[in-house]
Amino acid sequence: MISLFDSSNELSNGRFLGLCVYLWGAGLFDALSGKIYNWWTFPFMAMALTWVSWNGDFADALLAGTLLSVPSYCLYLYTKGRAVGGGDLKLLLTTGLWGGSLTGISLTIFSLCLAALRGTTLALWRRRALQNVELRLGVDFAISGFIFLLLRS
Repeated sequence: MISLFDSSNELSNGRFLGLCVYLWGAGLFDALSGKIYNWWTFPFMAMALTWVSWNGDFADALLAGTLLSVPSYCLYLYTKGRAVGGGDLKLLLTTGLWGGSLTGISLTIFSLCLAALRGTTLALWRRRALQNVELRLGVDFAISGFIFLLLRS
């Protein structure tokens, strides 16, 4: 049985560290400026593609990146960028490329659950409607990456 938090799973330590560094930076930029910058994301996408090409995990990474980003892109088009921004799309694609199918998709599900919990808590705390609470997904992904790192070690 494959354990998600076992360091011997399909994700090497270097690849997992690359994912965590990207997520922490994206979370910091998202929290401070509300943006996940291209100059931060595109080099990490290139590094992920290089890493998975070198190690033979290209198909898995591409599948995970596609599975994570295509539904979000449809939501982005449908809501005209009000529900999901371009930075969130890049965040999901890069998470899939670095994390692969097991870690990337699990981390995304965990992060979205964390965002839902945080959004509901903020709405109740501020006594606002849930649709009036602005969430920064980068922050939730950074927190999830940190939790996954702790559970992995």
